[in-house]
Amino acid sequence: MAKKELTILDKAKIEAEKTAVELTAKYGKEITPFVFIIKAEPVIGYMQEPDRLSKMRAIDMYEQSKTQAGDIILRTGLLQAESDKRILDESPENDTVYLGAIDFATKFVKIAMEQLKKK
Repeated sequence: MAKKELTILDKAKIEAEKTAVELTAKYGKEITPFVFIIKAEPVIGYMQEPDRLSKMRAIDMYEQSKTQAGDIILRTGLLQAESDKRILDESPENDTVYLGAIDFATKFVKIAMEQLKKK
């Protein structure tokens, strides 16, 4: 059986996971990578756990605006120095990159909401 060729996304995920392990050691806190593809190019970001106040604001905002809740988490948790610079770039051509990162950040909000429900 032939070995399956890794896709661009697969390769980027493998590299991002390795880098996240290094960043976790460097910063002394859990770093979570996210990877997606825009126009055949990988976008890689690294998130740290957002602070409590940001989580609370995002949870309160979530039902009103999922994207604004995601923005709160993205802006407080993204390791900007380590992540793709297009993520927070304000240029209109990078809006799809920003929105892809927001999609990932809303998952942090959902996790925080689930933790709140369990208590």
